[in-house]
Amino acid sequence: MPRKPVVPGVDRRQQILDAALEIFAEQGFGTATNKAIAERAEVNQGLIYFYFASKADVYFATSAYYTAQVIEQLDTVFAQVDEASPADGLAQLLSGIVLILSTPPASHLLRIMYQVAGSRIPVGELSNTEERRAITGLARHLTQRFREYLEARIARKQFNALNPTLVSHMLTRTLIATVTMRGQGGPSQPDLESLAETMAALYTYGLLPRAEQTYPE
Repeated sequence: MPRKPVVPGVDRRQQILDAALEIFAEQGFGTATNKAIAERAEVNQGLIYFYFASKADVYFATSAYYTAQVIEQLDTVFAQVDEASPADGLAQLLSGIVLILSTPPASHLLRIMYQVAGSRIPVGELSNTEERRAITGLARHLTQRFREYLEARIARKQFNALNPTLVSHMLTRTLIATVTMRGQGGPSQPDLESLAETMAALYTYGLLPRAEQTYPE
């Protein structure tokens, strides 16, 4: 494949990260190669080693970079619904999160996260506990934001005093698992709006005080 000519102002490191995110999500760490990443980025393979020490270094750098991007998007969604009513706020929140998680770069990060979580190899380039833990940063941050959101609503007596830590873990795992499985394709895949609305209805029923709930006639 012909390489892109050097263009002033083009960030080659960014090109490599963009390509690496796709390759690692598609192939997994073990199967992916720096050669495949270089071809996708349309750069010389040697350029990868100019920026990164190894394939593992590319892997962790890619995860860290895009995790920070997605976290910023999630924080924006949480900020936007802070003053909304409890029922509407939860529906808007879940709708926004579902949209973010269902599209790149978050959808690619979720696939990478599942690959690492499912790895049973205790040694090798991905054996560093702290680096492996960093790959799950997206899920941990989402859980933390959910917990803060729930605690604030409970303090205002807008939500029932359920265990916010437990509920936040349930919300995060349900969202990530549902969105990831939806991305695998297959028949009868729910659209994103229906998915968010259904989750909001289920959780709102348990979180809202009975006096605040309304039912269809």
